[in-house]
Amino acid sequence: MFENALQIRGRYAYEIGDLYLYEKLFSKYEVLLGLGDGNAWERKAQARAQKVNALLWDNAAGVYKDHNYKTGKLSGVISAASFQPYFVGFGGARNKGADC
Repeated sequence: MFENALQIRGRYAYEIGDLYLYEKLFSKYEVLLGLGDGNAWERKAQARAQKVNALLWDNAAGVYKDHNYKTGKLSGVISAASFQPYFVGFGGARNKGADC
């Protein structure tokens, strides 16, 4: 089930951001509850952030956009979903050239 969570195809930017946030939280909860070190969830979150930055970032427009997996192109629309990556914590790193 969770292996497929890294897939981006057919997902909207806000859904991807939500999944990233959940993975970051699961990492913290795993440590807080003494169930593990959280590293597996952290790796999933970082992998997701890298994929999002590679597939959903529109350099010309300077924002994240939805990706049409059928055409392989980014949407021409800037919407509220374009700002979800910033809300969950990995969008700002993209523009600053820092690691996600």
